Amino acid sequence: MPPGARDPQAAKENRHVRTPEAVPRRDPRQRRHSVDSIHQYDRQGNLLSTFPIGLEAVRIRVGKETPAVQFYCGPAVPNSSGAPATIDFLGSAEVSAGTAILFAADLPTGRFGYFLAGQTSGFAMPVGSVGYVCLAGNIGRFNDACQIVTGPRGSLLLDLAAIPVNPTQAVVPGETWNFQCWFRDAGSTNNFTNGVAVTFY
Repeated sequence: MPPGARDPQAAKENRHVRTPEAVPRRDPRQRRHSVDSIHQYDRQGNLLSTFPIGLEAVRIRVGKETPAVQFYCGPAVPNSSGAPATIDFLGSAEVSAGTAILFAADLPTGRFGYFLAGQTSGFAMPVGSVGYVCLAGNIGRFNDACQIVTGPRGSLLLDLAAIPVNPTQAVVPGETWNFQCWFRDAGSTNNFTNGVAVTFY
């Protein structure tokens, strides 16, 4: 082989090599979210997976009901942005697909929030809230640091094997789960999106 030439076999073998240090890592305290891709992290901030969703797909899908996805408890009470916040379900309702995504929009800019989950719907105005919680009973909160969303929009790739009710529960095909997003509104008040009911299969 001429001096300075690359060994094609060696290049082929090393082409896809990544060291552990090259794996993306995130500070769990960060609150960064992207509309065109969903990043799933564990509780230590390690990147588990990335699921891309095109902006056009979001525009087409938001607000559309299907036999598996039904909206209720809406429109929500308008928040300090001037509009009612909304929730949507993206991806697939097939449990084994692993692409169940919650998406909240029209949240107040810069205000934080998190998604809620439960199997019982409801309608009540909690103390300190200007909106209505549309869940009842055993309510799970996706409020780990890496699950927090920040307005005006946010998203979460659901781990259907670990819905954070008490005790933690896995989604079983045939079950219907209700989801909503709670968020901090103007001052110290709270507010909510509408609700979405998803029947998984």
